[in-house]
Amino acid sequence: MKRREFVEWGRDYRKALAPSAESFYVNEFMDEEQDKVAISYQHNYPRVVALKDRYDPKNMFQLNTNIMPSS
Repeated sequence: MKRREFVEWGRDYRKALAPSAESFYVNEFMDEEQDKVAISYQHNYPRVVALKDRYDPKNMFQLNTNIMPSS
C-alpha cells in the first residue's frame, strides 16, 4: 500500500468510530486541527500548551500530534 492509502484507511477508521468516541488516541492522529487535539487532551490541554511554550516555543518538535505553542 502507498502512504496515501494508509492515510485514507486511518481517516475512514476514525470516521467509523466517531459516533461512539468522545476523544481520540493521539498517536493515531495524522494532520488534525488543534481543536481536535485539544478535545483529546481535555482539561489537560492548557497544561500541555504551557509545557510546549516553555520547552519548545519555536515548535521544533512538530511531528506526530503537534501541540501548537501559544506564540
